[in-house]
Amino acid sequence: MPSSKIRLGQMKAWQKYFCIFSIYLCSCSGLAYLIYIELVSAYSINQARVLLVIHGASSILFTLTVGSILTIHVYTGWIAHKNIWTGLLQLACSIFIICSGLFLYYGPESYRLNIVFLHWLFGIFFLIIFSIHLIPKK
Repeated sequence: MPSSKIRLGQMKAWQKYFCIFSIYLCSCSGLAYLIYIELVSAYSINQARVLLVIHGASSILFTLTVGSILTIHVYTGWIAHKNIWTGLLQLACSIFIICSGLFLYYGPESYRLNIVFLHWLFGIFFLIIFSIHLIPKK
């Protein structure tokens, strides 16, 4: 057995740090875009394009992260009864965030303002729940 022992369902260090990095990159770039659009530029999208590109590219990593977590981490967490509520809330928010992001990109323009608001709301809620989920439980 390798020197780094790992329990069943626990992510390896590289996977854990990749997940944390990709989730925070996507969340913080989305939050930075929200703050910039709402407080700084008053809807000048051209100046905030870099933030939007970072957010869009990191959303691919976010989706990959959700997929990698679903394979074992969610199942074993459910069996072990650890962090169930924060995990389920994250999963529900993730599904909504991914679907609303696709809807923002491919959906009709008439629903855009409502979907943008919900996407931001669920994104901020997800960031809070994810941060709570990372706190070790005793």
